[in-house]
Formats: sequence, structure tokens, C-alpha cells
Amino acid sequence: MYQNIVLGIGVTLALSLSIGISYWIMNRVRIKQFASDNLLTWQIKDIRNKLEKSFESTTEWVEKHGRFERIKQEKIKKFLNIPNISFHFADKDRIRNFYNDYFSEPTFESLVSEIISEASGEVKGSIPQIIESKIGNKDLSKWISTIKLPDITLNGMFKRYQRETIRNNEVALGIEEVEIELSEVQTFNDSIAELKSRFGFNISESVLDPHRSQLREKAANETLLKLEQATGSVLIEGRFKLEEEDENFYRCTYNHPVNHYLSENKGPVVIVVLIPKNSLETSIAGNYTRSIGSLVPLRVYGDVWKPIDTVGGSWELQITPLAVY
Repeated sequence: MYQNIVLGIGVTLALSLSIGISYWIMNRVRIKQFASDNLLTWQIKDIRNKLEKSFESTTEWVEKHGRFERIKQEKIKKFLNIPNISFHFADKDRIRNFYNDYFSEPTFESLVSEIISEASGEVKGSIPQIIESKIGNKDLSKWISTIKLPDITLNGMFKRYQRETIRNNEVALGIEEVEIELSEVQTFNDSIAELKSRFGFNISESVLDPHRSQLREKAANETLLKLEQATGSVLIEGRFKLEEEDENFYRCTYNHPVNHYLSENKGPVVIVVLIPKNSLETSIAGNYTRSIGSLVPLRVYGDVWKPIDTVGGSWELQITPLAVY
């Protein structure tokens, strides 16, 4: 009897222990699963947040560069569709040389000069007669390949040269524009506004302005870098301040809009073009004389002579003009 009671108690304890262990194990499994699920959820959220931030960053980049690209494309379209060009200044010899080298079309004057220097006696007659007289002594293909009748004006030469260099991406456009990303500045301003509206915090503008300036300057770095690395041929347009450099040159100065985003100890960034006074077109020379100190809309095709140097504190980008119109 006593043994049966003891045996029953032992069985009961064993079953209870077994059930307790099973329950404990199941709880451990549930806890681990819960922790695992939470960890997975946290990881998923973290990945999602990172992806969202990456997407926002990519979107901002695309929008920023998209705006600049739209401006650039508008400029390209406008310059390609200019009906005619009225020069203020034109480096005539360089335009002719660039045109002839670019299109491999030597002028007719060079042909005549060569014929006269080689032919005995005086050359008379029409173009076909001149060529016919040379067939016996020269390869006809040479004369055919070098003939170009003077049927294009200097304006037409430059217009075609400008058009083709734009199409072939051989001239830089848009260096006079500003390429700015102000998202950090906007975030900063939004945060200050929220502090004021929710908690009544009023921070002095004298404290905030230096921080805004730093953020604006950071945003302007891409434009500064572009101006610092500028080289080769450029085509720009804008309102230039007209001044007398000395008795021989006019100084045309474009105040770059990037200056709005720079701190007081930097800049101002300017683009400068010097135009020889005695090379101005007669039809426009009087306007220049009467416009000293004024802003004049100009288009300038030329080569970068000296880019800006942010380290050396040189903020003037100088262009040697091929043509101003």
C-alpha cells in the first residue's frame, strides 16, 4: 500500500517535471522566435530606412542635376537656332583659321596665291580656265580638293563653327550658371522653425546666420569646383558690367550668382573678358563708349585663360574671346 502511494507520487512528480520542462522549452523557443522576429523586423526596418534615405538622396541628386541639365539643354537649343550673328568683337583671323581647319576647306585666296606663285606669266580668265590651264602640270584632284568659293561671310563661318562645336560637345556651356543643392539649408531652417513652434525656442539670427552661411557655402562647392577646373573653349551669356580697363581695352565683368551662397571672406567670383577698343565693330563702338558703368547683355565664345583658384584666393575667371556678340 505504502509502496503504491510512493510510486504514484513519483510518477506524478515525474510527469509534472516533464510537463514543466516541456513548457520551459516551449517558452524558450517562443522567446527565441519572438526575439528573432523582432530582430528581423528591426533589420528590415533599418534596411528600409537606409533604402529610403538612399532614394531621397538619389532623387535630390537627379533633381539638382536635372535642373542644371535642363538649363544647359535650353541654352544648346537657343544657340543652335540663332538666325544670325551681329559681332561686337571678332578675332577675324582666328575665326577663319579655326573654320578652315575644322571643316578642311581652304579659302579660294590660297588657291589663287599658289597658282600665281607657280604659274609663269600673268594668270587671266575665269575660275574654270585657271583650273584648266593647270591640268597639264598638276594633279586635278589636288585642285578640286582645295577649291572653296568665297560664298560665306565671317559671321556665317563663326555661326557654323559655333554650331558644330556645340553639337560635338567641344565647347563648355553653362559655367555662368550656379549648380546648388540647398536641401541641408532647408532642413536646418525647418528644424529651427519646429523648435520655435513646438517649444517656443527663439534663437538669435546672429547665432543662426553663420551656420546658414556654412551650409550655403558647402552647397556651392560643386559650382566652385567646376569654375576651378574650367579649361578649353567656353560659351557663356549674361549681363556684363562694362568698364574701361585702360586706354586699349574694355573690361567686361560678369558677377557670378554663386556669390549669393559664399561667406563674406570668399569671392566675389567673376568672369572677365577684355575687348580691344580698336577691334570693336564700327556699328557698335559708340554704344560701348556711352555704356561705361552699365550692365550689357553679351554672349562670349572664347578660351579659358585663367580659372579661379580657391586656395590661392583668386576669384577671377578670365576668358580670351574669339567672338563677342
